[in-house]
Amino acid sequence: EAKKSAKVFGSLDDVKGGGLDPFQVFSAELKDISLAMQERVRISGVPTLDRAARYFLERSGKLFRPATMLLLASAAGEGIVLPSQRRLAEITEM
Repeated sequence: EAKKSAKVFGSLDDVKGGGLDPFQVFSAELKDISLAMQERVRISGVPTLDRAARYFLERSGKLFRPATMLLLASAAGEGIVLPSQRRLAEITEM
């Protein structure tokens, strides 16, 4: 049942030959992860914490760890990334 809400990506056959760019494949997911992290930071209500978190988020920018997690989850799940795996990808960047 969890797979019904999961996003399906291309098959592993699509990546043969080394032409895979995980930042392109997961661009929408990575954007969502970045926005979710920014939203979580805004709710702290502590100005100093907000400034420090914004600084971190602006500097981390590339989202390498979440992209790696999404790629691994997709490979292990035959193209399916579960919501719990997406959340884990978000946590790895924090």
